[in-house]
Amino acid sequence: MIYLDNGATTFPKPECVYEAVDRFGRTQAVNAGRGAYKAARDASVMIQDVKKRLLSLCDAREQAEVVLTPSVTIALNQIINGVNWREGDGAYVSPYEHNAVLRPLHRLCCTRGIQLIELPLAADLSIDMTATAALFARKPPVLVSMSAVSNVTGYILPTAPIFRMAKKYGAFTLLDAAQAMGLLKIRFAETGADAIAFAGHKTLYAPFGIAGFFIRNGVDLDPFIAGGNGIHSLCLDMPSYMPQKMECASMDTVAIAGLQAALQWLPAVRPREVEAAPGCSICCHG
Repeated sequence: MIYLDNGATTFPKPECVYEAVDRFGRTQAVNAGRGAYKAARDASVMIQDVKKRLLSLCDAREQAEVVLTPSVTIALNQIINGVNWREGDGAYVSPYEHNAVLRPLHRLCCTRGIQLIELPLAADLSIDMTATAALFARKPPVLVSMSAVSNVTGYILPTAPIFRMAKKYGAFTLLDAAQAMGLLKIRFAETGADAIAFAGHKTLYAPFGIAGFFIRNGVDLDPFIAGGNGIHSLCLDMPSYMPQKMECASMDTVAIAGLQAALQWLPAVRPREVEAAPGCSICCHG
């Protein structure tokens, strides 16, 4: 079979990923953070190593925390629903967004009365920057969510300059890097994003079951999902600090082990440094 559906998921994975998943599943697949025995401690150490590798991948050490989730759809739901919305607030999206962004926002339109607004396009189907600036001036954004790259056209969206515009109004900026993380070189400080969501099973070459998001230090979100995480179990409130306040339920340590192997392998192919048209890159380092 010649497989070309990498926008949906990369396949096959590197052999080291399969080996790590099999080995960890057979020998160490315990519940991290739920016990003091060695295997549980080792699983927790592995998770922290994965987070450090993700932060290094995006040059985000000392700038952000990593929250791990079972899928990027869950990550996006946690971010979008974690914003402190008020009726009439404006949420801006590009015309290239995935339903993992659009459906949670549509639900908030129906339940919280927010307004979902699409960024305008120029004749060549790129984002019209001048019209966008005028639109922000008329209706200041509370959230701007954009894909790093379209999985349909390959268009690298001008996220950084639009996020800079949005920040003039105090907006929360969300970068959906599900299609880009591991493929394009993303430098956290240069994106202008408050949160960057990623999928493990796409261009990070990990298995299904592991994803997450980066959240800028000092940026807060309300918990959207509550449950156990092995911390202060006698207290019914979720922890008040990142990333623990956003991480609940048992971690899929087998999938995380696969992500660890993929991150160790990834430098062999190196995320691409792209030379983009002016204003149209998330990385700008050709």
